[in-house]
Amino acid sequence: MFTPPFISFADPDGALMLLDEIMKVEVPKVIQTSTGPSMHTSPFRPENDRFWSICSEAGIKLCTHLATVTRYGAQGLDWSEDEVMLGDMDAFQWAFYYGDRPAMETVGAAILQGWFARFPKMQLLLSEQGTVWVPYTIRKLDHAFLMGRRATWGSLDRRPSEYFRDHCFVAPFPDPTHYGWPIDQATDFALAQLDYILQTLSSPADTAAFIVEPVLGEGGYVPANERFFAGLRQRADEHGILLAVDEVQTGFGRTGKFWGGEHFNARPDVLITAKGLASGFPLSAIAASSDLMAKAWPGSQGGTYGANAVACAAAVATYDVIRDEGLVDNSAQRGAQLKEALQLVADKHDQITDVRGLGLMIGNEFRDGDGKPDPATAAAVQQEAARRGLLLLTCGAWGQVVRFIPALVVTSDQVDEAASIWADAVGAVVAR
Repeated sequence: MFTPPFISFADPDGALMLLDEIMKVEVPKVIQTSTGPSMHTSPFRPENDRFWSICSEAGIKLCTHLATVTRYGAQGLDWSEDEVMLGDMDAFQWAFYYGDRPAMETVGAAILQGWFARFPKMQLLLSEQGTVWVPYTIRKLDHAFLMGRRATWGSLDRRPSEYFRDHCFVAPFPDPTHYGWPIDQATDFALAQLDYILQTLSSPADTAAFIVEPVLGEGGYVPANERFFAGLRQRADEHGILLAVDEVQTGFGRTGKFWGGEHFNARPDVLITAKGLASGFPLSAIAASSDLMAKAWPGSQGGTYGANAVACAAAVATYDVIRDEGLVDNSAQRGAQLKEALQLVADKHDQITDVRGLGLMIGNEFRDGDGKPDPATAAAVQQEAARRGLLLLTCGAWGQVVRFIPALVVTSDQVDEAASIWADAVGAVVAR
């Protein structure tokens, strides 16, 4: 795990001594600091100029909390006539806590513009954890002074990296089995939590897109619903946000319709596909309107292996087979047959608490007697089925779901055979 050295500025001389000791071992790429309860801990005070001169020449970046800049950074500093006069600090504290965003923009911009002017080689990495002010303050600070990419913001990556993870936020999916709620209640909750994220973590003006699967794949084969997609479309249209639908697992007939989103009238701005697109050959694709595609930078969608001729030929052949052999309809019919057979097995075993899915994309969820996810039983059944000749995979947050994803050309007899093996495998494991 990458952990930059931490230096406190409560004692400027002590900070210099610590920096010297660190640099004797290795010149760090990043130094992190944050403010404390006293205004005298601000790294932006003139007393620390010598420290930043050394860092500037050595190419060391500063990682600090946003509050270090906006809340304490201005305290005790003398402002020149061409800088903003802050005035009463009590008034500024009120502005910070109660969301006077123009005041925060003014303070942060003035502090850092002066700091960058004194140390032209310095780069700043701003971070903040869990505060509702970040999306508003960062947006305004970005417009005010983050010129020439000399400052970025985010939170430190948990993997070994000196860089900052892009800010992506995950909203709940309407999963009635997970929450133990009716589908409408799960949908209301998911949309309400999305609204909360837009209000607190990722303001609509800073949100590029909603990215969603019509059926959660690795998340447990959980289908979405039409009202959920209608809510996403409404919010996307209201705020000018793109709706990107991930059809990597659900596309090309897998769910009994050509695109999984067709079940829910998804109406995406961007569609992403792969996997079934070329029957195993490495190929993926992005689809969007001509108007939207025209906004992309030239070359931004290129790549060394893009549009491989053999993979593209495989995709054309795959499409022809799906169309000519009626495989979308076959997926719907065989999927209904398979789901009915799997439900009969589940009805005999309390350990299988849900059989769900669309077309030939069906999951069987295992839970224990306390209602908790049971990945051990799911894995045991999956392995027992493999020993009997039926190859399956697990998925879900805990690995508690065993999924069926047969080829689109599967026949009625093959579905019956698979269901029979599944029934025997479940019975064998549960009887142990």
